[in-house]
Amino acid sequence: MNSEIKVVKCKETKTPNLKSNNRTKKICCICGKDFEGYGNNPWPIEPKHTSSNTSDSSQCCNKCNCTVVLKARLRRMMNIIDSQPC
Repeated sequence: MNSEIKVVKCKETKTPNLKSNNRTKKICCICGKDFEGYGNNPWPIEPKHTSSNTSDSSQCCNKCNCTVVLKARLRRMMNIIDSQPC
């Protein structure tokens, strides 16, 4: 019996860099500065869109998300909790 082992070299594949796919510059709808990346939902500062097509102008940068949007959401939540009877 002649049992030879054949070594097969696999094709090399490159893993896509997912972060580089979304590196287009966008403008923050709150501060107006350019930012890169996915962006954040600015609600309740910027109203929700009724259509399913959201434009880049309806997104805010990470800084405004942390300093403006999240504070507004927390204030809104606290007002709802305070207004309800125990």
